[in-house]
Amino acid sequence: MRANHMIVDKVLPKERDGYVTVTYDIETPLNVEVAAQTIAAVQSIGAGKIQKSDYDRIAGKHSARVIEVVPVRGRHTQKLPARDTQGRRTLKAAHITIAFPHINFGPKIPNLLSAIAGEFFEMSAFTSARIVNIEFPETFLNGFTGPKFGIGGCRDIMKVYGRPIIGGIVKPCVGLSAGRLAELVEAGFLGGLDFIKDDELLADTAYNSVRERVERVTAAMIRAEERTGEKKMYAFNITDRIDRLRELHDIVVEGGGKCVMVNAAAIGIEAMRELAEYARVPIHCHRAFAAIWTRSPSIGISSPVLTKLFRLCGADQIHCGAIQGKLYESDEEVLANMNACSSDLP
Repeated sequence: MRANHMIVDKVLPKERDGYVTVTYDIETPLNVEVAAQTIAAVQSIGAGKIQKSDYDRIAGKHSARVIEVVPVRGRHTQKLPARDTQGRRTLKAAHITIAFPHINFGPKIPNLLSAIAGEFFEMSAFTSARIVNIEFPETFLNGFTGPKFGIGGCRDIMKVYGRPIIGGIVKPCVGLSAGRLAELVEAGFLGGLDFIKDDELLADTAYNSVRERVERVTAAMIRAEERTGEKKMYAFNITDRIDRLRELHDIVVEGGGKCVMVNAAAIGIEAMRELAEYARVPIHCHRAFAAIWTRSPSIGISSPVLTKLFRLCGADQIHCGAIQGKLYESDEEVLANMNACSSDLP
């Protein structure tokens, strides 16, 4: 149950373009307003002693600002380890919103994440900390190209309109030769699938290289297109070392492939962004490794927020979870992920 909220600071409409606004759920032994101010200080100009002349010169332009603190009533038990608690302290919880001046980090995801999820996540004074929302001003969004193709572009490639695109994945995940994989892909396309992708565990391997897979699978896709009269799409997984992403992308494109796939959390969000700015085909973004960040309600980042970052960095298709499936998210969170793919970015 949430108590009455406190407005601590107010960013005026004329100022909003200068700030990225982040909302957190926190747990702390501190007074929650003090805790919020601590986060704002630690993640901007610093919480240590600063010479007055320096503070006076930079604070107004570079300090993060606590916008809102909403205490959460009830008894709170310690969620994360902390060296000096041992369960003895009375804990409080709150829903807090902080505005970060993006002059401090610019339109760069590594720098953004360092600013909004840096040192305070390691501090014993916070026994739970999770990012639950993030809003970007237009001035920050202008630094990103976003998806080159998106929903409309992928539909245009496949000539599928007015109905869902039906997709599938070949199993087993690993171990198949390129030839056997191509046989199963062709059968899937002839059976009515519009889209098939590599499993996230299958990449450029000695027994099934990307080059051979592109050759065999693309030929199978073309045969299926000729027999069905329908356009098809296959996403080839090029997850690899960052310095090989362009090379593998080019192998796919030059071999007639229409889509590449990366495990975006595993290679790094900014690595996907670099690939997206180079890519000539849509990028399918898989979430492998992302649950390390998103699954715990006590630390990390919510799945819809991460989905928003994937989209910002150029993913054309994003794995959003499963309705009534085997994955951890509720149906409501899956729908929130889907909404993060298609709604206007604030």
